[in-house]
Amino acid sequence: MRFLFVAILSLWLVSGPVPGQPAPARVQITRGPYLQLATETSVQILWRTDRPATCRVEYGTDGYSRSAGSARAVTRHRVGLTGLQPGTRYRYRIRCGGQVLRQGVSFTTSKPAGKPFRFAVFGDSGSGEPGQQRLAARIAAASPDLILHTGDIVYPRGAEAGYDSRFFQPYRALLAQVVLWPVPGNHDRLSNRGGPYRSNFVLPRNGPAGVTPEHCYSFDYGDAHFVALDSNLSDGELAGRVVPWLRRDLAGTQRRWRFAFFHHPPYSAGLHGGSARVRRLLVPALSQGAVDVVFNGHDHTYERTHPVGGITYIVTGAGGAGLYRQKHPHQHTARFYNRAYSFTLVEVNGRHLRLRQIAADGTVVDQAAWQKPAASE
Repeated sequence: MRFLFVAILSLWLVSGPVPGQPAPARVQITRGPYLQLATETSVQILWRTDRPATCRVEYGTDGYSRSAGSARAVTRHRVGLTGLQPGTRYRYRIRCGGQVLRQGVSFTTSKPAGKPFRFAVFGDSGSGEPGQQRLAARIAAASPDLILHTGDIVYPRGAEAGYDSRFFQPYRALLAQVVLWPVPGNHDRLSNRGGPYRSNFVLPRNGPAGVTPEHCYSFDYGDAHFVALDSNLSDGELAGRVVPWLRRDLAGTQRRWRFAFFHHPPYSAGLHGGSARVRRLLVPALSQGAVDVVFNGHDHTYERTHPVGGITYIVTGAGGAGLYRQKHPHQHTARFYNRAYSFTLVEVNGRHLRLRQIAADGTVVDQAAWQKPAASE
């Protein structure tokens, strides 16, 4: 009789909820998933859930034959996928317990040198307004391989409470499939000196010693080398720590194309105008390092300069916050546009580079092209 009682008790414990009782609430994803730290052979996938859960990422090129995850029940999830093939598309889904919380998404690993690729650039976006949403849809339609953000990710103060409505929700579809590489703007540092920025992004920790990690960093993609800088740093930090690192970093790359991005523009005809301190502290190192194009924000406009010291400077701060008027015209401007939200799309194909500025309605408001001499191959 005792064995019968144990059997009945065991059956009751594993059979699920008692009839008439509500089923346990389903775990929900509250943020993400989004991709970070992509390379040719790896990627990080991050998301958050409304309660602690044990989750895994199931993935593969054809089906979901591989998986990775953690045995710990947490609300902030970060799963690294390794051993991937360069330039290869992988489908993935997120499973927590027996529940599939997100599926039907995919990513492509970084393309190796020699393969064409395209990237989008924009900044000053975090308003949460309909204009930001419309531009986000236009960026997604362009199918970039990666995205650069030139700062002011969340207005007005870069607070954690604003990240969902002003960043993760507008770019939900994009971030699940494409890596966004950011730099902090001046508004992003107003909350805990950029604490929410560092909490939400996982970035290379290869920047200058003595500077907060992930505020300055560099990475390669295809035939290009990218350098991200925090232009909010003090003159002493920029001159004493960032510039020596920047010179070494640029001297050490063999990639054909070199791009830099940071928030404050050295040249701008917009409301704020160009930054004299950036021209004095950063521009000489960028010119010496043979950077091809520098991308900035801060002024909520689009602007392309004629080459200055061999560098073309792009202000692409029309990402979704209120647009600015022209106030500081200067001799270097080749094109200025402030009538609509817009983003920059850059296509790299061997020795050839094509840049277009695309408004939220799809209108191409500017374009330019570069070609490296054959001797650079």
